[in-house]
Amino acid sequence: MTKELSLILLQKINDAPYLDRKSGLVQTFDKVMEMTDAGAITKRIPVTAFATLAQCNNQRMTHMIPDSSYKGMVYFEDYGTRPTGPDRSGYSYSSNIRLVCWLNTNRISGSADMLLSAVIINDLIKKLTANKLGNYSLPRYLITDAGFQLITDDGIPLLSEGGGVQFTKLNVTVTAIPVQDNRIFSKYDYSEKETQYLMSPFEYFAIDLSVNYSIPAACGNDITVTETPATCL
Repeated sequence: MTKELSLILLQKINDAPYLDRKSGLVQTFDKVMEMTDAGAITKRIPVTAFATLAQCNNQRMTHMIPDSSYKGMVYFEDYGTRPTGPDRSGYSYSSNIRLVCWLNTNRISGSADMLLSAVIINDLIKKLTANKLGNYSLPRYLITDAGFQLITDDGIPLLSEGGGVQFTKLNVTVTAIPVQDNRIFSKYDYSEKETQYLMSPFEYFAIDLSVNYSIPAACGNDITVTETPATCL
């Protein structure tokens, strides 16, 4: 459920010109870096939670690690969901989600702009909290070895086949902006080469969100069972 919700949040910020590497929800993946006599040496990295089975088998999931070739990177982390009870049309929930954003200020403003993150935080909050109590359908997406992206037509995200509203009365509230230090990435194993992207001219931050919404009861009426998993995470 939170995976699908992250696509709605990504849809809200998809037109941000300073973001060129994006994902919905990520999960931690233990990537095998080397095999030794003592066993495998692994590295914990964030990868998109929408990886295909073929990508998993080849260990070629789309990773979300800072890289100077990009302007900006954004993804979401799951911090739990609780049901808040049935309503007239379905079931209500409250999810805690963290947005993580990394910026290459040189590629965005042409210089090491230390004020840029404040401007972008304001812009993202404005986009995320717009259209209070709105109704949303899931957007279509494409994932390849090169990356994850929403499928758009003239900048407008296309909706998933079948249509219909999957999330109703959706309301996003900002609960906190955590301290801007590298603890934001502490659950992952970054190499020395990668940690250099956590210093000037690079910026990063997180925004903690509380998302309240309802899922229409009709969305659970048709369940098709398949023996072939579509994803690996």
